[in-house]
Amino acid sequence: MLSFDGGPKRADLVRQIKRWAAEVLGLPPDASILVSELTCTEPGCPPLETVVAVLRGPGDQQQFKIHRPLLELTRQDLVEAFELHPGHGHPAEPPASAE
Repeated sequence: MLSFDGGPKRADLVRQIKRWAAEVLGLPPDASILVSELTCTEPGCPPLETVVAVLRGPGDQQQFKIHRPLLELTRQDLVEAFELHPGHGHPAEPPASAE
């Protein structure tokens, strides 16, 4: 569930998280970064988690789950999430191929 509460403050924070991700990962300017706050339903997971998806190009996509609400996320949380996963994250689900 994505929450839109917070208006401009939340939008500014999302932009900041995208800047941090680009800096920490050394992304090229044409990379896309998506930031979402989702309700976590996994056992032992906090009620909200932040997901950062990085799209560098076709077939080069990763996703990072950070078990912290968007409003509590820090740059260090991103650094730790990116360092925890070899290859910088979990590959995103590949698109279904037409056979």
